[in-house]
Amino acid sequence: MTEQLIVRFRDKSVVIPFPDASSFINEEERNKSLVSLWSSRCGWPRERLFVASWQLPFVQISVVSAIRGGKGGFGTLLKGQSRQAGAKLTTDFGACRDLQGRRLRHVNDEIKLRKWREMEKRKQAGEEVPDDELWKTPSGLYNWHLMTPTWANVSKKATNRIKRQFQKLNQEALKEAEMKKERDDLYQKSMTLYLDKATRETETLQEEIPDAIKQGLKARNAKKRKYAEEPLVIDQNPSALCTLSGDMVLVENEEKGSAQIQSKSEFATAVFVLDQLPAEGAQLIYYEVTLVSGGLAQIGWACLVGEQRFFPNSDLGNGVGDDVSSYGIDGSRSLKFHGGSEDKCDIQWKAGDRLGTFFNSKNKSIWFAVNGSKPKKVFQLSEDMKDTLVPALSCNLGQVLELHTGRQDCKFFPDGPVASAEEMIAKEDKMQLKPPEAKGQNKSSAKQAQQKTKMPDEKVEIKTKKKSIQPERLDLRPFQTATDLEALGLDRLKSALMALQVKCGGTLKERAARLFLLKSLPRKEYPKKVRTKDFIE
Repeated sequence: MTEQLIVRFRDKSVVIPFPDASSFINEEERNKSLVSLWSSRCGWPRERLFVASWQLPFVQISVVSAIRGGKGGFGTLLKGQSRQAGAKLTTDFGACRDLQGRRLRHVNDEIKLRKWREMEKRKQAGEEVPDDELWKTPSGLYNWHLMTPTWANVSKKATNRIKRQFQKLNQEALKEAEMKKERDDLYQKSMTLYLDKATRETETLQEEIPDAIKQGLKARNAKKRKYAEEPLVIDQNPSALCTLSGDMVLVENEEKGSAQIQSKSEFATAVFVLDQLPAEGAQLIYYEVTLVSGGLAQIGWACLVGEQRFFPNSDLGNGVGDDVSSYGIDGSRSLKFHGGSEDKCDIQWKAGDRLGTFFNSKNKSIWFAVNGSKPKKVFQLSEDMKDTLVPALSCNLGQVLELHTGRQDCKFFPDGPVASAEEMIAKEDKMQLKPPEAKGQNKSSAKQAQQKTKMPDEKVEIKTKKKSIQPERLDLRPFQTATDLEALGLDRLKSALMALQVKCGGTLKERAARLFLLKSLPRKEYPKKVRTKDFIE
């Protein structure tokens, strides 16, 4: 059998397992075994260690000094310094040692801890403890429970002066603590008002998005909008390009027919609104994006209609692919996103690359290609999906993307019956798409046609798609700690966080800690959409 020993060695305590004392013949054999074990752990030579005391479960191990003699004349030096003219009053004697060789501050700390425990017991019993209780010491100094050395010569007058200085410092510290508390309270109130206002404005904006989109499309059909020369915020202009979460700045290039957007929020999201399905024979909708800055971005497609429409949130870091109504990839991390889950994909990009992507409305598939390479099928949608997806982009703060939606502006526009995103905007005339004619092309146009991306073979086998995680309620009352929640697993915790509309990424421990924190918060501090659902009692 083994027992736990608390070994004290060089002012440190360590708990180690050690065989029971009954397994040794005598005390000398037991001490030798303990010294050997400790020597292998700490690296000290075994012949320099010995067991000074053994009072279970506490054991003191000391070192045999190789140097014989006294401590020197440091004490005499201190006495001489204190008697010199102009010497400063010294009240810190913690570095001195007593006759047993212990530091005086260690002995004083033991007494101070015992006094503090006695004071706490008196307070818990309802007894009033005066503020100057810590000054009631044999030395008359604050929190110094030992006598002062004879060479210190601390008079009563000096003690009173020190006491007044400490009282002044305590008053200033109390005043500073009160001011800090007032500042914290004011900050909490201002943050609460700010979050409430932001929540209300977000709800109002989400309710007004469908009407704003319709008005923008009507204005575009009536008259082609003239863009200003200055940068414009996307959500302040009636256009097919609009933001759903956060703020973005738009710079239009009329010569190229493209537009550069830059995120001014943490993971802002914009969509290119389409108003109609592809014409007969044109099964694909295509657009391109140039990664100007090459940073963190999620680019793909999203659904803006139906019961489960795309609902990003820049405050929580949710963008394209972070819900069940959107599909996105991030080539800087080689990840694909859908339904709140992320998986590895073999698509990579860097600054300056151009990403091409198209949505096949017939067989419900999404393809991506970088710099005109062979397109790769990344997502296979369910056959029962009836709604058309629209181009969607999310990027981190400061990232710049260039959007190409026109047939002429796209550098790697594929051959065949393909519609550009620009052609999917509602027009007066019915859209008729024809394949580009091969005859009559000159050498330069023929060379460009060879560089264009070929249509992918639709007979490629499709891998089984990972089942998306759906929001599901979770009763948190039976769980007492965050560790208990970890037993539910990553997917279950993620579905519970999605149901609460809270950021659901991170490791297992991070998700469990985030969910357990929501349980400890007061019910009134939840947003309205969480408070009305009875997830947490």
